[in-house]
Amino acid sequence: MNPPLTFLLSLTFLLFFSIPPLVLAATLEGNVVKVADGDTITIVDDRGNKHRIRLGGIDAPEKDQPYGKESTQGLLELTSGKAVVIEYDKRDRYKRIIGKVLVDPPGEVFCMALDCVKKIDAGLEQIKRGDLPDIGGQLIKPHSFSHTHLG
Repeated sequence: MNPPLTFLLSLTFLLFFSIPPLVLAATLEGNVVKVADGDTITIVDDRGNKHRIRLGGIDAPEKDQPYGKESTQGLLELTSGKAVVIEYDKRDRYKRIIGKVLVDPPGEVFCMALDCVKKIDAGLEQIKRGDLPDIGGQLIKPHSFSHTHLG
């Protein structure tokens, strides 16, 4: 096969399989107006439309479950009333957007050359806030609580 043609076909193949995921991903911006629990918020975009957002990658306890209030409070402190950017590519069975919630870090942002954190992942911050004590004395991560402690 002709080398330029082989290169062109290879490039086309790579582009075909690398671009679709980028095209399917979407971004949404808005202000947090409600925190339902430790992994669900409601935002309002600049057009006034409300969107329910489920933080991707975590499964925090519900408000009425043990440590649910603490988890909800953590997300409230992190996001309530703040502008957020949502990166997403799917919805759940309740039609909530499932995505990464990016928010300004607490306090002043200090930037030095290329080492500048402009936004933080709210889901990751929920997980990093620490372990929650289980009733039996064991430590558990908030994102694993619902699956391992519902009975």
